[in-house]
Amino acid sequence: MSLVQVITRLLRNGEETSEKHRNPKFRTRYYRERREKMMENAQQIIKSKLSSWKITYVDSTRGEIIVEKRQLVGKSDIVISIYEISPIRSAIDVSSSLRSLPGDLGTSHTNIMDFFYVLDREVKPEKS
Repeated sequence: MSLVQVITRLLRNGEETSEKHRNPKFRTRYYRERREKMMENAQQIIKSKLSSWKITYVDSTRGEIIVEKRQLVGKSDIVISIYEISPIRSAIDVSSSLRSLPGDLGTSHTNIMDFFYVLDREVKPEKS
């Protein structure tokens, strides 16, 4: 990673996964599970394994879970979006941003990686 990329990541206020992200770790993840099952899995993981995370809102019809995480210097807002690709296949994108400071010093990056690390141990993603 170049110096410019490191500085940009530290000064950015948020991070999100997407279909064609430059970093392969931040690309949309696909799972061989129904969307409803993935919603249940994500909520269960947040409640049991990510203790500093607090679910603030769940919209089952849109497939969104909104989470708040207390940081040392403020709070992070994390949006987990779960899409139905087919009846037995779903995709997950995560967006994280820090509320208070103009730069999050990489906490959004860490939040997303922590969520996927725990989720991937419970439900195996499809190979990209």
